Amino acid sequence: MKFSILKPILIGLIFSLMLTRIGFAQEGNGIRERIFLQSDRDIYVAGEDLLFTIHLFNSSGNPSTTSKFGYIALRSPEQVIIRQSIELDQSFSHGHLYLPDTLSTGYYELVAFTNWMRNEGEDCYFSRQLFIANRFDKELTAIASETNTHPGMQEAISEERNVNGLSLKVAQNEKAFEITVNQEGEQPINASLQMIRSHRILWEQNIHVLNGQKTFNIPASELEDGLVLFRLKDHDGVNLQRWWYFEDQASAPTLHIKNEFQRRERARLSIQPNGSPVKRISVAVVKSFGAKAAGFDLKSYQRVLRMAIELQMEPNLLSQEFGGLDLEDLNQKLETLNIRPEDIETASLPEQTFFMETSRQLISGMVTHAQSGQPAANVKLLLNVPDTLTNLMYTTSEPDGSFQFILTPYYNNKYLFITALASPSGEKTRIVLHDKFHFEKSFSPRAFPGLSEQRDFIAERQERIRIKKTYGIDYFTPDSIHFQAPFPAPRLFSQASQTIRPENYEQLDNLFEIARELVGPWRIRRSGGTHVHTLVCATTGAFLPGRPMLFVDGVMVLDLDQFIHLGSNQIEEIQVHNLNWVYGDMHIPGIIAIFTKTNEHENIHYQNGFVKEFNEAPTNPVAYKLVVYNGRENFENNRPDLREVLLWEPEVSLGSEKTELAFYTGDLSGEFLVLVQGFTADNKPFSIYQNIRVNR
Repeated sequence: MKFSILKPILIGLIFSLMLTRIGFAQEGNGIRERIFLQSDRDIYVAGEDLLFTIHLFNSSGNPSTTSKFGYIALRSPEQVIIRQSIELDQSFSHGHLYLPDTLSTGYYELVAFTNWMRNEGEDCYFSRQLFIANRFDKELTAIASETNTHPGMQEAISEERNVNGLSLKVAQNEKAFEITVNQEGEQPINASLQMIRSHRILWEQNIHVLNGQKTFNIPASELEDGLVLFRLKDHDGVNLQRWWYFEDQASAPTLHIKNEFQRRERARLSIQPNGSPVKRISVAVVKSFGAKAAGFDLKSYQRVLRMAIELQMEPNLLSQEFGGLDLEDLNQKLETLNIRPEDIETASLPEQTFFMETSRQLISGMVTHAQSGQPAANVKLLLNVPDTLTNLMYTTSEPDGSFQFILTPYYNNKYLFITALASPSGEKTRIVLHDKFHFEKSFSPRAFPGLSEQRDFIAERQERIRIKKTYGIDYFTPDSIHFQAPFPAPRLFSQASQTIRPENYEQLDNLFEIARELVGPWRIRRSGGTHVHTLVCATTGAFLPGRPMLFVDGVMVLDLDQFIHLGSNQIEEIQVHNLNWVYGDMHIPGIIAIFTKTNEHENIHYQNGFVKEFNEAPTNPVAYKLVVYNGRENFENNRPDLREVLLWEPEVSLGSEKTELAFYTGDLSGEFLVLVQGFTADNKPFSIYQNIRVNR
């Protein structure tokens, strides 16, 4: 007789896997993702916290809800320092990174990506360079060290706009685009003036110019936001002149806050939508040093992203020339862009190796034959974690040897034990996991302009960190809103046929004696220099065919000999499930589950077909504590308030109504930067800046 288990969790996992594969086949043909990470500053001292917000975009440059998880790495030119995963909520998330005291002074790179983006390679990852000073480094010699520079897009930039006496100029007023064609030669120009986007002609006008100029107007309402090309082309198809232009008609909310405050004073700011309702905003008030006003922010990134989509280039490359520019400066820079439409080729989609994490995180890898190194198809892979119950999830390798597991929150912050059974041919196998944080390309730092002039300011911040450490000041607290209840385990069986606690009996020295004296259905014998075991079926009384599956502390073990030495004093309990068990499409001739007092699973040794990997949970957001002063406490509190971040509210719901926020200044005087950014209801980003001053 065969017994089966179809626990709801197993059905859910199988169904999730099916959905993932279906989604991969249907969506994978056209979906591209790009990610943007905004940090609170660009210059830090080791021992500080780095605050960030993160946004996911689709191939149209709009917020994307496709992937649910993002990955963040902080790396030096030599190694990855910090690895972190974060859960996205409707294309957005926020969090913080603690920068260890041990970081040496120098340049670091913050990298962000999704599992799906790994298919396109590291060029599509978002990266932001930081400078971090060690708080004990008083010399700061690394500030003046030579660093590499990047060529950027210099080959695509040209200063020449007048060719053969013919020039083209585009300007815009509130109502229309004004296109001026100027011809200084003696030969008349008969051509077609075109406005083009994505190889589509949006507007066209035949023109005739002789030694003079003509002006044409296009209503601004006829042009959607984004990058367009105005091109002059003769009737033989020869390009005579071109002019790239970026249109952006987004309406940003209005920010109101007074300009000056005293220390430990209550401050108020208000945000009023203009026209379009606002979906969600982030508000920060940070010390101006280390924070760039009108820097590479959310608004600037989407402009660069839409340019990249039109030009079929990566945002990282374009950002070197166009990142951080306001709209006027951006269009002035575009006047020199020397890229022809015929040079733009639609990039082909890459080979799709990594799945999109639409609801759960994935762990993936390859199974190969241990001897030949060739892919091993149709190999069963079993996943367990150490636990006080017997858990099992399994999958089968694809024809190319690849495999993946969908990880529920049950697997968070646990060691994953993955075992590959023998291949159908009987050969031994080897497992290689895909490391999401492995980078093929190294990080080559670029010098921050003017950083050497900030040496005194960095020294002041080093002293502030020392004081914070002395007083044990911490401005962060876990965000209880993101608390997640325990997730059920994929249990192999719900209740054992028999449970034995050896401590209730006379002490026995090893499993051989325990099986003989205490566990009636379990038979262990020695054969050919090794121990083998079988189980007697609870229903038929006959031996079950084959070897039972053996678990130690929830982890499957292939070699009984490794644990034959376990005695009564090391074992908490033994669960015996002596039934011919069916789990999915697996037929199991009984189960022995041993739970030890001494974590004996840590001593498991495998030669082939086994990997052990720690699965760190996605980092929960933290709340930045709002410091409040009341009455005389402003002056009687001797605890120093050295906050460089006065306000950090990464998720504020606004809608169409006015919103007010309050915060308190601290003991630091000087300039602070107020930054408000987010999206309107029609997915248009905005970034608003205002400087305030805190007096001594």
